[in-house]
Amino acid sequence: MGISSFADLISPMTPETFFSRHQGRRWVHIPGAADKFRDVMSWPRLQALLDMTGIWSSETMVVKDATRTVPPQAYCTPETDRRNQQVLQPDPSKVMELVRAGCSLGLNRLDTLDAGLRAVGAALEDALAGKAQANLYYSRRSNQAFGVHSDSHDVFALHCEGEKEWHLYEGVDPDPINHPAFKKLPLEERRRRAGGVAETLVMKPGDLLYIPRGHYHDALCRTDDCVHVAYGVTQVIGMDLLTLLMNRAPADAAFRRALPHPEAEDYDSALAAQLADLGDRLKAMASDAESRAFLRQYQTEHFRTRRGGYGFPVTGPTAQEQAQAARARANAGNARSPGTAKPLPAQARAAIMGAVKPR
Repeated sequence: MGISSFADLISPMTPETFFSRHQGRRWVHIPGAADKFRDVMSWPRLQALLDMTGIWSSETMVVKDATRTVPPQAYCTPETDRRNQQVLQPDPSKVMELVRAGCSLGLNRLDTLDAGLRAVGAALEDALAGKAQANLYYSRRSNQAFGVHSDSHDVFALHCEGEKEWHLYEGVDPDPINHPAFKKLPLEERRRRAGGVAETLVMKPGDLLYIPRGHYHDALCRTDDCVHVAYGVTQVIGMDLLTLLMNRAPADAAFRRALPHPEAEDYDSALAAQLADLGDRLKAMASDAESRAFLRQYQTEHFRTRRGGYGFPVTGPTAQEQAQAARARANAGNARSPGTAKPLPAQARAAIMGAVKPR
């Protein structure tokens, strides 16, 4: 069954229940029919993706031996990529040798590579006004690729093959972000922050698990050939406002003005006065109509991943043909009423511009 909306993804739970009880608050396990995610990921789909060997690199394909990341040199060879650049590209024979020895496989940034994966990403972005990225994880029985940890994004884990046991912990990092303060914490510190196990559950094909960012968790395969696709969803946050203000501030001369000389007698009072003035200007700028309009547009139109959009074979007239037809209509109008030519319709004007302007 295909996933075309957020309601499809979390069914039988309703979006209203999800947003009122779970988003950003509490994890939820939603069991589903075994074939629910068959159009998102299956063995034939996975094989087809892996066989596109030219798209993979040591960054997009990661091999783990338990929780240790295998060095790329152990499973990659130097190759020339599609940009004619030297990269370390995974060697299928070396990867399979490591997998047969019990290693796990991680495939990153899959959400643009297949129609089913794209559909789920789009559904999540539409519902959550965020940006979604999909990673796939393949593991063998009793293999744990990641120790206990929390993520800086909401997680939607779609279970596709095998069975995996998940542990959800009591500990929560409030609203973590992709920042050094929240990254690469030692395992012992992560265990301390995680606290005790609050719930243990088993994921089977068709099940969905939602984990809000900051909630500690880990997982362990109970069967061989275990596959799940995890979508990480990030949203626009207050830190993004700082970027906007950084870009707007130079237009105000007050932000270009030098601070008082540190040796000046009135340095403390002058500095305090200037900083207070800058703070007032930032406060006004942060909440004015321009900032609000920009942030709304950024959330609704730009904070998205571009997926798909091509349409072949091409049907209908080309841009050049549309422009020629528009000119013919304009000339016909001029011939009927000399000196009173009608302006071109907006669509025709756009076609002409599209035909003559560089892309």
